[in-house]
Amino acid sequence: MESTKFAPHNAKRLKTFGYISLATCAFVALILIANNKNALVGDQFTQMISLSAKEKNAKTMPPILVWNAEYYGDAMLRMLEGFVAGYPSLSDKVKCSHSCDYTDDRRIETNASAIIFFLHEKCPIDVWPQHRRADQTYVMFTAESPVNTLPYYNRSIMTDTWFNATVTYRTDSTVVMPYDRLIRITPDTPEEDIWTDLEVLNKVRNKSALAFQVVSNCNASSGRELLVKKLSEFIPIDVSGGCTQRACDQNCYWQKMDSHFFYLAFENSVCTQYVTEKFWRSLRALTVPVVLRRSVLAGVEVPQNAFIAADDFGSVKELADHLKALQNDTKRYLQHFEWTKRYRKSHFAILNSPLCTLCQFAHRQFEQDLTNNVNLDNHWTTKDCKTNFVQNFLIK
Repeated sequence: MESTKFAPHNAKRLKTFGYISLATCAFVALILIANNKNALVGDQFTQMISLSAKEKNAKTMPPILVWNAEYYGDAMLRMLEGFVAGYPSLSDKVKCSHSCDYTDDRRIETNASAIIFFLHEKCPIDVWPQHRRADQTYVMFTAESPVNTLPYYNRSIMTDTWFNATVTYRTDSTVVMPYDRLIRITPDTPEEDIWTDLEVLNKVRNKSALAFQVVSNCNASSGRELLVKKLSEFIPIDVSGGCTQRACDQNCYWQKMDSHFFYLAFENSVCTQYVTEKFWRSLRALTVPVVLRRSVLAGVEVPQNAFIAADDFGSVKELADHLKALQNDTKRYLQHFEWTKRYRKSHFAILNSPLCTLCQFAHRQFEQDLTNNVNLDNHWTTKDCKTNFVQNFLIK
């Protein structure tokens, strides 16, 4: 069986993405259609063309077009396939109920069943589709927060009738694409995928240092640098990465993860459910993650005692004192790992394939002529983000 391949526009043919696992879903998306016959795009009109019922043949569903893949090229689909979350590649071990073709050839714009727009600073959209069919699905795909993506929106074009589906980390997306997620233990869970009390205890016994952070995105809108600076007045914090003069490769990173009690999983923005690999890697390595705001994880299935939130405390000093106290109290520290008795070791991605979910959804929309529009003002807005969070916390 052939893995999904991305077909550049100069390829002689599109590569078909083979059969993947239906497993439990999660990741990547589409919904269908725009109601209006003509959508105003800036000073131009996007032509709306309809397919006849005879053309609606599921066996010949047109390709899915990735509109702005210039920066990433072939890696664009690998992001959907692998992402930061490490979702499995399509292979004969991962079966899917449908197959789809993917391409970045804009010449097939009018024939594409769906068009994916990747919202990211490194993937600017230089030209917009001009011949939209009324039954085409336009998909918003991003792994970043509203704070980091909205600057790249052109709202004169991306109106609330522009997108029909979303592919993001949020649980209210058309197709959910989390960086990770905990999987509950069931009677069928392999023994090796369940933490034992001794394993957890041994991990804790090997820790000696208090807290660390590896950060490469400098001057983040969340103001996390300010909190780390203030926190370091009360406790020792090992900070490395691209924003410092201290590099830290993968070996360095995992050694620090094993030797420290806490990881400062401060995100670059404080937005609803924006929980990245910083948090999940720490959690799975049995190093307690410290986040900025507890409510960010609302709706994400993570036990409340699995992590620590800065805003649980009245001041930076209170937070620092709490971390020091836990370092010296193994019994209390171990309470943060109660989640290991209910959730598996394995990564959420093991049971999920984004491209399969995307493909299944595209087929369903294409075959059933379903209609939906995404209200960006409700679904993707900085109103779901907390600005000046750290600055306000520091004046407590």
